[in-house]
Amino acid sequence: MSPQLPLELERQIFETAAQKPSEIVKLFLVARRNANRYHTLLYRVVRFGDPRKTLRIASRLNSASPAPWSAVRHLCADWMLEMPRFRDLLSRCTKITHLYLSTFNVDSSLLPILDNIRVQSLAVNLRRLFMERSQDPDDELDDYDEDQASWDSTPVDLEHPLFSSVTHLHSFDYIDSENVSAKGIEWVLKLSTLPALTHLAFSNPPHPDILETILNTCPRLRVLILSFDAGTLYMDILDIEDPRLVVIPDREDEKDWELGAYGGDDFWIKAEEFVENKKRGDADGAFLRFSPLYSTNSFPWSKAI
Repeated sequence: MSPQLPLELERQIFETAAQKPSEIVKLFLVARRNANRYHTLLYRVVRFGDPRKTLRIASRLNSASPAPWSAVRHLCADWMLEMPRFRDLLSRCTKITHLYLSTFNVDSSLLPILDNIRVQSLAVNLRRLFMERSQDPDDELDDYDEDQASWDSTPVDLEHPLFSSVTHLHSFDYIDSENVSAKGIEWVLKLSTLPALTHLAFSNPPHPDILETILNTCPRLRVLILSFDAGTLYMDILDIEDPRLVVIPDREDEKDWELGAYGGDDFWIKAEEFVENKKRGDADGAFLRFSPLYSTNSFPWSKAI
């Protein structure tokens, strides 16, 4: 009989290998007796993108024995999928901890599914998540600028069970008012009521007054990230002195999500390290530049920070 590793050590090896899917497949080839025991590690990270690829992924999940839907921990849906199909897929993934939902795959019909999922990291357009979709399957939700009235009348219920476990919240919402109590964005005032929230990010930077309100009312918040396209930043944001504020220009959301899902240092980790460095006096300013992607050459005003 060939020597065997202790089960705990063996599992640790497989979980480490699972950070790179190609490596865990190789490991299965040389340790076939473990394939059934650890095959679910192959499905810890799932990305529903191109509809044809999504169908193949769903077919693979269904055909595996036992079906490893409950093994999914990181789920990204960044392509437009038919909502009935997406609801069905999401409802099977009952153990998700990290959920990334593009604007195309979101409406209030997802809320009953999310009631019982203990999501820790959530990236979503919150107002779209709470917006009712027309019963007409051909009637798609319009963009923000084309449906202002509907957006303004959509309340975001932060008391929904979904938010009870969320520690990392990435909002794709447009918050274009200077008044934090303006219609449609009242939820911003209630962020401090989220019991687990420690990390917050906006892809569309709100007005500085709103940011300062958030920072002042959320003492448990470790980091507030503004991740944005060039040219969309309020210049007065540069006057905010709170070290928890971190600005990351031109970050690629999906690539960063994948990096974090497979155990890399994503923008949450890098931003938190940056904040700690500022508190120790080893860094200053708001701009985080941790890769060539975030070049300051395109942002001459950032040199003044």
